[in-house]
Amino acid sequence: MSDDLTITTGGGTRVADEDLLAEAFRLGAIRTTVVDWCDRVARIRRGLEHDGFGDVVAAMSGGYEPTWALRDAESKLTKVAGHCEDLCSALDQAAKNYGATERAIKSIFDLGVRWAAATAAYTFPLWAEQAAVVGGILWGASAIGLWDPKATQSQLMNQPWFVEFVRSASGAVDEVALARAGVPPLLAVLLGQRTETPQNAAILMGLAGAAALVGSKAFVETPITVRRADGAPANRLMGVRSAAAPKPATVPPPDGFEDLAERVPEADDGDPQIVVEVYGEGDDKRFVVYVTGTIDWSMVPGGQPLDFTNDVSDVADDSGFDMSALAGYDSSAASRAVRAALEQSGWSPEDRFMAVGFSGGGAAVADLISDPSLNAVAGVTFGAPTAQTDTGEVPLVNFAHAEDLVPATAGRGVHAPGVIELHRNALDPDGEYDPVAAHSMPLYSDTAALADRSESPEVQEARALVQDFVGDEPGTRIEFIAERRHTVVPGPAIDPPPFDPDFSKMPGIALGYEEGAAVSPSTAAR
Repeated sequence: MSDDLTITTGGGTRVADEDLLAEAFRLGAIRTTVVDWCDRVARIRRGLEHDGFGDVVAAMSGGYEPTWALRDAESKLTKVAGHCEDLCSALDQAAKNYGATERAIKSIFDLGVRWAAATAAYTFPLWAEQAAVVGGILWGASAIGLWDPKATQSQLMNQPWFVEFVRSASGAVDEVALARAGVPPLLAVLLGQRTETPQNAAILMGLAGAAALVGSKAFVETPITVRRADGAPANRLMGVRSAAAPKPATVPPPDGFEDLAERVPEADDGDPQIVVEVYGEGDDKRFVVYVTGTIDWSMVPGGQPLDFTNDVSDVADDSGFDMSALAGYDSSAASRAVRAALEQSGWSPEDRFMAVGFSGGGAAVADLISDPSLNAVAGVTFGAPTAQTDTGEVPLVNFAHAEDLVPATAGRGVHAPGVIELHRNALDPDGEYDPVAAHSMPLYSDTAALADRSESPEVQEARALVQDFVGDEPGTRIEFIAERRHTVVPGPAIDPPPFDPDFSKMPGIALGYEEGAAVSPSTAAR
């Protein structure tokens, strides 16, 4: 466990721990102060020379000229400022060298994992007998109590090197498939180099869609509905509430990253998964949306949209393929649910918003702020598989623990220029933990608190952006429950119901449709 943050900025070109960045910031501040002193000394010297005061003092003191001392001080201060600038540049270059070295090492590791996966697939079943013998020995050791597989699994899954292995292996599925088809390993690696985790996920979604034609339900996307947890009705386009509706809770604005982390809902099945906070009034309304993490890990979708199918769909969204053709929808269930919750809160695409998410909810956040048609101000994610989402220049602060497997499932990143990645070792290397102990929202809250105290200028600038966006005045907090719907009405898209001021007749609106109404894929994807 460590309290030191490793910070990656500049689209992955600069990597440094917070101490290095803090020293660079201090040197920059010292240089600014020294340059200011130098300017003051120069002004005093020029004033003395202009008034002839130096000659008077020289005559009275037997030849001592005060402007000489000022010139000497000015020269030395200029040298100090130059040294500060040189040291600051050297630290920045060290961060860039660190980033270049890290990228090179990860590329070599990636290549090795892909080649090993292709070789193993190509040579199977030549090694199957030996693997069976090893498996039998381990089973026997477990049966007589000489080996605990669960303890080994927990220890293995919490190792940073294993997380990096998963990050590389998630993009090697195509190499394995090519090798099993008879393509030599080296050629399989060359052919599969351009196929990353999102493309593999998109292929899986396409296969699932084809299998659905013969009755399979695994990884099949569905329509969703969204309703307010307090039972209040809402109009999708206008954000109007019934006079009898419960009043939203009032909340103070978040002060930093720790506040944002603690406001992400910790939902169980049936609890609100999405929270929207609204700040300001009229044309100055600003929205902050919070999305919980994955709740249901089964491969067959049930009623929970924050499920494993949603996670795969979120990763596949970044493939560049037409997801509406592959899965029937142009975005994941969580992404559609978040947009619906925002709309029910009175948001429109022109309104400024910030999004915060954990795990699979963080992937939906990255998908949302990457949409250039929306007015996204920033995003913050915790333990989310967002590496392949190109969010462009929009500031996105990604928190990831070195032992957390979930962010690694997205593979290597696209290095969007607006991304700031904050990493730390969250677990004690000698400790005993559950297999996914590092993927914990309380642990991420602790990491967020470290970021709030960080002296890194990039981190503090991002924190100031959050504070400036929400302002100083309290806002309102609205909770939402999203659900999957498995009844699809064939035929053309269904038009939204007409506006009716009697909200008692409209118990809920989801994506522009009455609660419980079936939604066709073509309509839900709009």
